[in-house]
Amino acid sequence: MKLQVFGESLISHYLQLQGVRIIGRNIYCKPYGEIDILCVWKQYLLCIEVKTRLLHSIEHEPRSPPITQYKTAKLQRALNQYIMSHRRYSYLQKLCVGYIVYIHKGSHNCSIQRVLLC
Repeated sequence: MKLQVFGESLISHYLQLQGVRIIGRNIYCKPYGEIDILCVWKQYLLCIEVKTRLLHSIEHEPRSPPITQYKTAKLQRALNQYIMSHRRYSYLQKLCVGYIVYIHKGSHNCSIQRVLLC
């Protein structure tokens, strides 16, 4: 299984355990790109971006954010595009959230960092 697919599956499962309803995964919104996970939680339509990183040791967690402002802007546009074509979700408040999954090489441990994007 590819690293990114593993991270997205892990976060999907994690969100479902939190009571979040998954609408879809890997939704392509032309011309803005892909939404990794789209879901509904309470009154929010959540656009989830997942970044998965393999770490050789815990000390090597990157200092710079893996989800840039440019990527966040593209996610907002993709989410707006999705809402325009699926009006049934237009009443919900929009929220973009990033999850960074750090998998520690040589162990079965991983850590998850949540980042509010917009």
